[in-house]
Amino acid sequence: MSKSRHGWMGVSVLFFFLLLQGCSSDDGTSGGSAFLSGTAASGAPIANATVTVKDATGAIRTTTTDANGKYKVDVSGTTPPFLLKVDRPGGGPLFSVGSAAGVVNIHAYTDLIIKTCYQVRGLTIADGFGNPAGNPPPDVVSIRVASGVVRGIVEKWMVDEKIDPETFDLITSPFDANRVGFDKVLDRTAIQSDGVTITDGTVTQTSALAFNVSDGSVTVRTTTAVGGVTSSSVASAILPNTPTKKAAFEGAQASLKKLAEIVNSKGSQLADSDLISLFASDYLDDGANRNFGAGESASDFRGIHLNSATVDGILSYDDKTKVVTVGGAFSVTEEGKTVRHGFNDDGHGLAFREQSDGAWLLYGNQRLGRVTARIRIENRMDPSCGNCPNPVKVLQLQEEGAAGAIIGVSVKDSLGSSFTLTRNPLLSKNTFKPTPTTSTTVDRERFDLCPPSCAGLSEFPSAGTAYTFNVTPSSGAPRDYIETVQGNTTETISITGGLAGHSLADAKLGQQLTVNWTLPKTFPIAEVNLRGFVVAGSNGCDIDGDTRLPPTATSGTITLPTTCGGGNVVSTGNSTGPVPASINVEVVGTNGETTTVWFPFR
Repeated sequence: MSKSRHGWMGVSVLFFFLLLQGCSSDDGTSGGSAFLSGTAASGAPIANATVTVKDATGAIRTTTTDANGKYKVDVSGTTPPFLLKVDRPGGGPLFSVGSAAGVVNIHAYTDLIIKTCYQVRGLTIADGFGNPAGNPPPDVVSIRVASGVVRGIVEKWMVDEKIDPETFDLITSPFDANRVGFDKVLDRTAIQSDGVTITDGTVTQTSALAFNVSDGSVTVRTTTAVGGVTSSSVASAILPNTPTKKAAFEGAQASLKKLAEIVNSKGSQLADSDLISLFASDYLDDGANRNFGAGESASDFRGIHLNSATVDGILSYDDKTKVVTVGGAFSVTEEGKTVRHGFNDDGHGLAFREQSDGAWLLYGNQRLGRVTARIRIENRMDPSCGNCPNPVKVLQLQEEGAAGAIIGVSVKDSLGSSFTLTRNPLLSKNTFKPTPTTSTTVDRERFDLCPPSCAGLSEFPSAGTAYTFNVTPSSGAPRDYIETVQGNTTETISITGGLAGHSLADAKLGQQLTVNWTLPKTFPIAEVNLRGFVVAGSNGCDIDGDTRLPPTATSGTITLPTTCGGGNVVSTGNSTGPVPASINVEVVGTNGETTTVWFPFR
């Protein structure tokens, strides 16, 4: 059930929870009448322009924007959902959609949302607006998913303007057309027939959209550049625009709602037995069976409050097997802090399967181990290697499973290159608490591509490159798994304070360290992780720093232990030899862009 190296709560965000209506205090009703209102803007007010509203039956209402681009129209007696169009003086029309009376803005991104909903159905907005009865407007769920896709395009720029992308809804959140805040983002935006360009004159982002009618999906390829630094990504989502896909979407949401109810009711007494009913009997996820999954999940969620557990998009759907993989996010409160955590780590999401009674239970990815294909840029802050190239472009190909479960791993990429992964001699100790009073430690081992790729790549494989892992288990036939690299970046980060030096004494084993770091600027951040690693003999131990770090975090605390696997962590006495302890800060973008900084102690 866990989708990251450290359980549910260490994953990244692809989509955000969007409420189509109700995000504003204006519910659109007054004295028994119903109104639509909002702002029409394109970086400046769309003033004195005609706004046309069509309801689901084709009934029409019209009004005119004022000098500030504001409009209000009475829609009493009409049938939602509504399609809206503003005719820009000297420009083409912009469209929007509203599921009920209330705030419905009209701008470049609402236009892109509604056009996306129609294009994955093989239609145009002209088809929909011209004949709403024959080409019905999309429902709330489809609009929510399409909004998440578009939000991914503009998220970085919203954060730059201090706009919280988790609470600002592109359609329903009020704003003023005054060239600040969100309107400043609109001012920097240019929409083309096949994509979006956003620039502030220094940083330029281009996003191209492609639509697949056969499965109802949209794929977005984005590149952001400033100077010689670039970040690239590819992301896809399936809109639940058929009855079967919608049922799968809603079934997964119902299971997560039940999860939240159990977690919140049990609190600090949460146990694996409380969660086992949410797992299918044939659950398998990265080698973890049903009992393991329930135990690790209980350990992750115990003692926190789940404010929401929301499905925001379909990543894959198989109507024959009735398996759906979804993306979304948890909003959790722990120790007085509320943080949002996505469960769409590099496009993986959570997989559910429909049962004979109609329930959708957690099914897992049905893999024997966790396979990883990731590209990262790594700043190695290692003064002992003065002539080493730095930063390093790293291709991380890795398989991790229970010790002894896998005997061999090979990989082929979509360009024809082949790789053989090597078993890492260090065992990884993973400890979790399935009940409040018990703990379980599992030994896991990794197969890595190192050497030669750990020495660095000359060029990154492009975002979207697929890698096929052939995994040979200790018993049974080999299995193939495909991993696709979603994003890459050449932007580096650095540790800027808190660490005195690189000797093992500077690691202050057993004592808390405060670490400070920088953040990237060319991609939206989903996840910031502070981790450590210590070695004692043949054992290696992963150490978590502060958990639940927000994506804006630039500092955190961590304590590196004095022992690992029963042995003492000691210096080798060699300034260029093995590294007994290290600290790593990892920043992951919403589409898997990864930049890290590594700080060793010897």
